[in-house]
Amino acid sequence: MRTAVLIHGFHLDSKLTLKHADGAYRTYDWHDLAIGTIGPNTATGRATFGTLLAYAEDARLVVFSTGASSKDGVSEARYTYQAVQKRAEWLAKVLRVPVEKLRLWLEPRVELDETSQTTQEELERNLKRCVELDITKVILVTNRFHAPRALANANVAQRKLGLAMVIMATSPEDLSPQPTIFEPPTRPDRPSLLWNELLQGVFKLPPERQAAAFERIAAALKLDDA
Repeated sequence: MRTAVLIHGFHLDSKLTLKHADGAYRTYDWHDLAIGTIGPNTATGRATFGTLLAYAEDARLVVFSTGASSKDGVSEARYTYQAVQKRAEWLAKVLRVPVEKLRLWLEPRVELDETSQTTQEELERNLKRCVELDITKVILVTNRFHAPRALANANVAQRKLGLAMVIMATSPEDLSPQPTIFEPPTRPDRPSLLWNELLQGVFKLPPERQAAAFERIAAALKLDDA
């Protein structure tokens, strides 16, 4: 089974604010979630973890994405790959292989998607590339909060393109929280409230009205930090 590892892009100016057990809020950036920490047995960033996984799977293709952001004229995809290259020695130690062996293995397999702007575009573009290389197994690598949506977008792309391949999503043990998922109600012993449809409507609002909607929902739920 020929495998591809698609390392999802992460906007270079991204921030994630989390509330910790001590009640304090801390903000994490691109480096924390894309690169993270490395060693002794794994890595906590989507890009570093994805590189380790690709080597372990002997992937035929390793994609770094996207073109949605840039820094000093360098695309998000290229910037991320360059950051991984700079940490090749640390990654090689985790894999227990010579660093030159890792570099020689990785370089011919890497492709940069510097065009896609969204997750959906990213998946459609790169799944087409997988077909060209006769790849039958695709592993999406992202952070925990993004993995369910990435897989859902991949399923949409797979159906749209009529592809026959195994697609799965995984993520490192990072700082990001598990996402909250609202499924359509099905069980008769629970309230049949269409939260999934209601909350989808929030994102159809213009940005200036989203904040007001958030405040009203937070007030209804009596959140302390509304």
